[in-house]
Amino acid sequence: MVLFEFYVMTDDAGICRDACDDLESWIAANDAEITGYVDDPRARKELQGLPKLHGWIGPIIGPNAFGLTPVIQYADTWAVRELDRVGA
Repeated sequence: MVLFEFYVMTDDAGICRDACDDLESWIAANDAEITGYVDDPRARKELQGLPKLHGWIGPIIGPNAFGLTPVIQYADTWAVRELDRVGA
């Protein structure tokens, strides 16, 4: 099983995290637009075939504190800018 994490910047709460194990359902529930799929032979095998989403950075392999399942992350561009600003 793969865990997907999504980081989004909000006006009132700052950066918020959402997680799921069903990417297709998350995409449908959040009206995300698929703009393509990872097909770069240099990308890690865990990322091959995963969708690229309009307005989101990713997919990328994220850290997993427990080391049991892969974590695939997406972040909206505003969350990435804020993380860069604070040096995270």
